[in-house]
Amino acid sequence: MSGILVLRIPGMTTTHSAGTAAPAGAHGGATVAIDGLTMRFGERTVSQDIDLTIGAGEVLSIVGPSGCGKTTLLRAVAGLIPPAEGEVRIDGRTTAGTPDGVAMVFQHFGLFPWKTVEANVAYALRVRGVAKKEALERARELITLVGLSGFEKSYPHQLSGGMLQFELLRIWQDHPVTMLFVTHSIDEAVLFGDRIAVLNGRPSGVAELIDVTLPHPRDRSVLADPDFLAIRERVWSLIMGADARH
Repeated sequence: MSGILVLRIPGMTTTHSAGTAAPAGAHGGATVAIDGLTMRFGERTVSQDIDLTIGAGEVLSIVGPSGCGKTTLLRAVAGLIPPAEGEVRIDGRTTAGTPDGVAMVFQHFGLFPWKTVEANVAYALRVRGVAKKEALERARELITLVGLSGFEKSYPHQLSGGMLQFELLRIWQDHPVTMLFVTHSIDEAVLFGDRIAVLNGRPSGVAELIDVTLPHPRDRSVLADPDFLAIRERVWSLIMGADARH
């Protein structure tokens, strides 16, 4: 896992019973439109003319060879770096900085090792001006959400990552939001994605958009599904073909 970008409309996160699919139109996610996006670092063009549309509540997995600009694309959608050309629109509005309701989770978690789990989670709320009591109450709700009740006073080094893939799937199922999911793991891309965008080329572009027709909810059993294996093979062949050309 390299990074996850979560987008939602503030105040519209929808909760469903565990194990039931979210009904159409019930999502609290934002729509994303990426038009003609070109990213450069100095004289080097990393990606060029990327066009993507992500629906509300959709999970788009993004894969490709190392150095093709996957994380750069994520940062551009998050408003962390500006595009050289083109634009990103969230709910129809061109991004300028990071909009409310947009959060990026990196591969290496940015935790304070000297703070407890509770204090780490509350920190982001505190820097936004939320009162201490309210921040702690909200932090405890989020800790319960991810199945860590009882570990509020523990420190990061005392926790294990555990089965994060299926925990994230469970949370998305109960609280569906729009996600852009960058990963080096093809299995993760298929497991999470409603669609998969395969980037390749230098500068990179979208080589193919693949629909993932696997039903929700998804659990470990899906890993042996023939459709899962076929999609994984298709993604693998596209990435390996790009690697062979470069």
